[in-house]
Amino acid sequence: MGEKRPPIEEVRKITAAWIYEKKRIDEGSSVADGGHKKSEFFEMIGSKRRRYVLYALQNQKNATFEEVTERVAIWETETPPEELDERTRQNIRVNLHHSHLPKLEDAGIIRYDRQSGAVSLRDLPDATETFLDYYADIERPG
Repeated sequence: MGEKRPPIEEVRKITAAWIYEKKRIDEGSSVADGGHKKSEFFEMIGSKRRRYVLYALQNQKNATFEEVTERVAIWETETPPEELDERTRQNIRVNLHHSHLPKLEDAGIIRYDRQSGAVSLRDLPDATETFLDYYADIERPG
């Protein structure tokens, strides 16, 4: 399957937004209220599973832990929900709960209430939103 390429105008817009955001990060400005530097930001989005969490929350700003787990499992395995086995769901559930969601929360990118299971995306800088939109279009399964 060929790689989907965006129109050049979109690439220019994304590039300009990213350069602006990179400058803010290099100068120590905050990324999603976390105040993280460039390397920390890239570490947060370096994991495909964490990006899938962010893509899921872009579609549904407030979700439950189970909804996020289900969406990530579907995208990772490229399997319809009715065909997902419980072991796969459980592995992803544990990994999200103990690793990925706390990292995203500590970075100030999401809110995760472990008691209620509520997960929500914080307000992100426009350039970060544009960056995630761009990669979601390329990477996220249908």
